[in-house]
Amino acid sequence: MDTKKITIKEILIDRYDDFKNKYWYRVSENMRQHIDFLVNKAINCSDIKNGFAEYICGACGDITKVPFTCKSKFCNRCGRLYTLKWAEKQQENMLRVVHRHSVFTMPEELRNFFYSRRELLKELQDGVYNVISHWYKKKKKCDYEVGVIAVIHTFGRDLKWNLHVHALVTEGAIDKKINGGKV
Repeated sequence: MDTKKITIKEILIDRYDDFKNKYWYRVSENMRQHIDFLVNKAINCSDIKNGFAEYICGACGDITKVPFTCKSKFCNRCGRLYTLKWAEKQQENMLRVVHRHSVFTMPEELRNFFYSRRELLKELQDGVYNVISHWYKKKKKCDYEVGVIAVIHTFGRDLKWNLHVHALVTEGAIDKKINGGKV
């Protein structure tokens, strides 16, 4: 039996217009325009009609056309690459100490507040840093600068709105008063 894997892109191509036609009236106030833009970018990713680079073999004359990608974080292919590059960049900037992963979950009663006020998401991310930094200074009673990388996730595994912040926190820190600010 020949089983073919179905990709997210194929599902979007086959069903996104149906979804919009059926549910747009329910979500039009809440579905932001850039989401529609990102979905359409993902649908059209690597479509040769949207541009390509052409390579010609000098020996045999064969021509290969390589389509441009969408570079959207929403696209499975491009988003994965974006995430890997982001993680590499973060790793270059991290202190060479042990890190802990913490998750700050928004209570269900407050999720809709942030859903309708997304401009506050950056404040929420900064708040996580402030909580960690305050705890570190209060608990350790030192003038340490703790390292934190905080990333907001706006949905859970079930793809429903579930606001939470992942924080990667250093177990070591920089003490500005000792050794000129070195760990």
